[in-house]
Amino acid sequence: MAPKGIDRDQWTSFIDYRLNSKTKDHALKNKNNRAKQTIAHTGGSKSLARKRDEMEKECGQKVSRGEVWIATHKHANRTFVSDEAMEIGEKIQSYESKLSRSQLKDVSSTDSLAFAFGSQEHCGRVRGLGLGPCPSKVFGFNAHSYSGASSSCPSYTQLQNQVSDQGSVPNGETNDSDQD
Repeated sequence: MAPKGIDRDQWTSFIDYRLNSKTKDHALKNKNNRAKQTIAHTGGSKSLARKRDEMEKECGQKVSRGEVWIATHKHANRTFVSDEAMEIGEKIQSYESKLSRSQLKDVSSTDSLAFAFGSQEHCGRVRGLGLGPCPSKVFGFNAHSYSGASSSCPSYTQLQNQVSDQGSVPNGETNDSDQD
């Protein structure tokens, strides 16, 4: 029997979805991934881009990725959410205290957030900018290329497999090591 105010067909579809083994597997995977997160944030459902925009309007100037990270990892009483968050926040603040205001506003692979977390970004996204921006668009190069490629990046793994399977580089170019 469907709850009052809910269409019987919609309720049946919902129950079927929730009892589906694929749905249960997906929910378990999400639960396990969530448990791996060690530093909670206080941004709620507000996007990082929206938070950054609000902060910039509030202070009348651009804010750094580090400033946004700190703001989204503090409680309303201005204390950090955890000791680990406080350590990272202090690293960011220390690094930013040595920079000029114009240097702070630039998003780069050497800014305060990169300093605190290490310069290698996740494949396909840039920390502190929300969903959408990717390293090649933001930094103008593949963020993995200078510090070793990450095996978590699908395109890298695919290229590695292609090279090892064919003994050559993609697009039919010759590999210099093959000409010896």
